[in-house]
Amino acid sequence: MIQVYKADNTDFSMNGDAVLNPIECTAHFVLNGIWELEMTHVIDENADLLNVGSVISVDTPYGEKQLYRIYAIDKSDYSISVNALPIFLDSKNDCFIYDTRPTDKNGQQALELMLAGNGKYSAKSNITKINTAYYIQKNFIEALNGDDENSFMNRWGGEISYNNYTITVNERIGSDNGMRVEFGFNLLGINENIDMSNVVTRIVPQAYNGHRLANNETVDSSIINNYPIVYQKVIKYEDIKLKEDASEDDIENGVTVCDSINTLYDALRN
Repeated sequence: MIQVYKADNTDFSMNGDAVLNPIECTAHFVLNGIWELEMTHVIDENADLLNVGSVISVDTPYGEKQLYRIYAIDKSDYSISVNALPIFLDSKNDCFIYDTRPTDKNGQQALELMLAGNGKYSAKSNITKINTAYYIQKNFIEALNGDDENSFMNRWGGEISYNNYTITVNERIGSDNGMRVEFGFNLLGINENIDMSNVVTRIVPQAYNGHRLANNETVDSSIINNYPIVYQKVIKYEDIKLKEDASEDDIENGVTVCDSINTLYDALRN
C-alpha cells in the first residue's frame, strides 16, 4: 500500500493522510549513489496532497513502509509526477556537523560521533577498520559520502543502505533488487515544475579567509518555519574581508573591508 503524508504530518507510526493508486511508481537503488522514488499519479482529490515536502510511504526490497520526501514535482492537466528521496537524506539539511573528529574509531563509533546531538537519526555499521577523520562545518551527508578525503566512505569504506531515519553502512549490503510497477499514458497539457533542491533557509555565512560567526551562530530565513525541515548550508561571501586580509584596491572593487572581527560579524549577519 502506497500512502502520502502531508508535509506537516510527522506521525509516521500512523496511517498517512491518503492511500495512493499511482499510474507508475519506480524505486531506484544505486550502490553508494542516488536512491530515488519516481511516481506518476492521476489528477484527483489525493493528488492535491502531493506537494514538495510531502512524504510518500512505500514498501521496497529494503523494508516495509519506507519513507521518501518529495523534492520536485511536474504537474500537467491530467497527471502529476514527483521525485522523492529517502527521508534519511533530510540530514543533508538539518543535521549539521560543526566540529567532530572521530579518532581511532571503527565504523559504528565514527558514525555515532558524526550523528551525536540529534535525536532523529541513527546509524549501524559492522566495519571493524580503525581510522581517523575530521569533519568541520559539513552536513552529515557531505561528511558521509562527499568528495573530501575525510569522508566516511573514503576513510572507512562500506556500502550504504537507508531504512527511514536509520542508515546502515556495512562491509556489504548484498545485491540490489529493483521494484517497478508501470503503466503508460500519453498525456498532453500545461506543465508546472517545482524543484526544492536549491532552497536554503538557514545559512552558515563565511567571509574571506574562512572567517565565520562565533559559537556556531547561523542566520535564519524569516520563513524558515514554513518548511517541514531546515535547509542548512554554508554560504561563502568572499567580498567580506578583515582589514588585514584586504588588498589595496578592494574597496574600489566593492569589497566590504572590516576594521574588526565584530564589524565582520555584523556584515555576515546582514
